[in-house]
Amino acid sequence: MAYEVIFDVSRPAYTVTDFSTAGGSRSGPSFGATTVVLLAIAAVTIAARNRLGGLRSALGLGVILVVWILASVWLEPTLLIRPRTVAAKVVTGVVRDFVPMPATGHADEQFCVQDACFHYSDYEVTGGFNNTSSHGGPIREGLPVRITYVEYPRERGNKIVKLEIER
Repeated sequence: MAYEVIFDVSRPAYTVTDFSTAGGSRSGPSFGATTVVLLAIAAVTIAARNRLGGLRSALGLGVILVVWILASVWLEPTLLIRPRTVAAKVVTGVVRDFVPMPATGHADEQFCVQDACFHYSDYEVTGGFNNTSSHGGPIREGLPVRITYVEYPRERGNKIVKLEIER
């Protein structure tokens, strides 16, 4: 059987340098460089206007900013926390139990191949495949596929690192 590679995490589909969401995700806070600079300017302005009251406000704002940044780094999804050893698995078969994501979003697309099940969404940034059928993705019920995936025990489903569809 010949397979066509649809997605491979080792081959970037595009390259974009975007620091506006660095350190953030859908599940946690997101701070861009612009936001941090604006908050720092606001704190300095408040402190300069009123020495004592402004100092308290600036200190409070600084504490909130530090807590927010630390939370965005330490509370990231487990996909970003690299396990010591990651062994990819491969499953070959037909897509079953396919549940597409609605066009309006607010739900994960999900399916199974043999005993491996997968959940993903266009609205969740991960290193794995996440192109839902409602936004042009290739997965359909009964589609013959070969999937290379990684298990992350603290997350629902498995992360697809390579998706191949039978020609």
